Amino acid sequence: MRKIATVLLLMLLIGLSISCKKDDNKEEPTPEVSTTVFNIIKDSENHTTLESALEAAGLSSTLEGDDPFTVFAPTDDAFNALPEGVLNTLLEDPTGELAQILLYHVVPGTTLKNALSDGKVMVTSQGEEIQVAIYGGNVFINNALITQADIEAKNGVVHVVNAVLNIPSNTIPVYEGWTLLWNDEFDGETINTENWTYETGDGTDYGLPPGWGNDEKQIYTGNAENASIIMDGDVSVLAITALEDNAGGYTSAKLTTENLFTVRFGRIDVRAKMPEGQGFWPAIWMLGSNRDLIDWPGCGEIDIAEVLGNEPWKYYSTLHYTNAEHEHGETQQAYELTEGSFSDDYHVFSLEWTPETIIFMMDGIQIQQVPIEEDMKEFLRSSYFILNLAVGGYWPGDPDETTVFPATMYTDYIRVYAKDDLQAPEAPVLDIEEETIGQIIEPNIADNAVRDGFTAFGSMTVTAYGPGAPEILTSETAIDGDLSLVYDFPGGNWGGAYIELVENKDLSNYTHVKFALNKPESMVNAEIKLESASLGVFVFLADYTGTELADGFIEYSIPLADFEGIDLTDMRIPFAMWNAQDANNEFIPATVLIDDVRFSD
Repeated sequence: MRKIATVLLLMLLIGLSISCKKDDNKEEPTPEVSTTVFNIIKDSENHTTLESALEAAGLSSTLEGDDPFTVFAPTDDAFNALPEGVLNTLLEDPTGELAQILLYHVVPGTTLKNALSDGKVMVTSQGEEIQVAIYGGNVFINNALITQADIEAKNGVVHVVNAVLNIPSNTIPVYEGWTLLWNDEFDGETINTENWTYETGDGTDYGLPPGWGNDEKQIYTGNAENASIIMDGDVSVLAITALEDNAGGYTSAKLTTENLFTVRFGRIDVRAKMPEGQGFWPAIWMLGSNRDLIDWPGCGEIDIAEVLGNEPWKYYSTLHYTNAEHEHGETQQAYELTEGSFSDDYHVFSLEWTPETIIFMMDGIQIQQVPIEEDMKEFLRSSYFILNLAVGGYWPGDPDETTVFPATMYTDYIRVYAKDDLQAPEAPVLDIEEETIGQIIEPNIADNAVRDGFTAFGSMTVTAYGPGAPEILTSETAIDGDLSLVYDFPGGNWGGAYIELVENKDLSNYTHVKFALNKPESMVNAEIKLESASLGVFVFLADYTGTELADGFIEYSIPLADFEGIDLTDMRIPFAMWNAQDANNEFIPATVLIDDVRFSD
């Protein structure tokens, strides 16, 4: 968080500014009113207040009789009488000794935002008490945002005359009509465990397929090398860092406020700087706090900001939910910087959330406004925060030879404001059937895919997952038994379904997985995936040649050795199919009949 010292300075003489020590060999104009900082403190009847203020401003090391700074009247004439180069010298602070420079003047053509950057203060008043704060690269005076238009309307010149200047330490500005509810400034020595907890591993501990359901390649850890509080220049931040491990994989971190803090409606500001590079996927997002009761996207997901490392100048804000047709509902808007990238500097990603609308903003610019419709009940319930940096996945793609490790997502702060006088409605009662995507899959439907009499799998379930998840059906067209299992892919997005064992099994005495498919000719590829308790591995269907059977079925036989690294002694998913694709690798609609699945030796 940017450090802003508490300064309380009563200007007893109309017209005070600061200048550098004069060059003895150079003739310089002398304003009518002139004294040193030291003499003001010594002579002032407010000696204690002024001395404390200047010490808090970082000027204590200069409070000597030969103080190099001289104070002048802040009229245009007096200001213009400052020796040439003094202003730049003050702003650059070459000695590195000043925490603040109290100058009381804004130069024509200088934006207040730039003038106040790095804690250097150039402010405005007319003899009244004012508050100045730097917040997310913006400037607030008395909690009011000062814009470029405000400065241009005054020709860039703003004075403080005979004013009390109050710049509170670690000021967190509060918007008019809002109250600060919760925040983390990430300025402690360690991550605050009262605010944050870690999700670790590859997702399987949380009921997801390996890769967190997105085919991500990182393993999340709770190690300090992946998540810690550090200084990024003069800013104390949460650093989430993706690293290469020693085995060709990657580690990173995922922090959440689950079971620690949730919010339902409010304004959220997150100031962050993103990494860039092929395969990196930093995200600032929220999930519904009822996630343990209903599968995604029925719990609701609010993506405040996501950046794909190969397009670091663009960020996405997105809502995910279950719509009235029991399909994956999504609203997404991308925003591109006109110059630079989100890895160059910090930006404030914001959300204003009311019972009626969700508004996404970046640096105060509205990106999209989404009305909360009747079938978006997910966003009338509470959610928790997630900060993570993923590596690889269906959306960003995997790292390649251009990718540079380590890569870090820096988060300066996260702040939550409650809207004053908001009359929030009661949260709607959860209707799992209404808010579950696709269908409630009947128990034992997986039996229709497995060879009659093959019992090594035991009891099974079928789960469909992803925005392009197939509908799960049965068909009377079968080559084994009365029915086959059907995956009806909608196309247009990634997704799949998997057969999961109720109890993990030791299947190490088998050498092949065999299955029969009846699929459209346009579908030339899909991922066939097997998962043990610790690892999921997929192969591409296009790499194998099948044998034609009756009724349009083709039988495939894939050596289990091709699923490299999988632990056959602890198998969880003996068959999964993901991402029906055509010859152009596009996700296509495809109705696939699956039958006669078994392991063989």
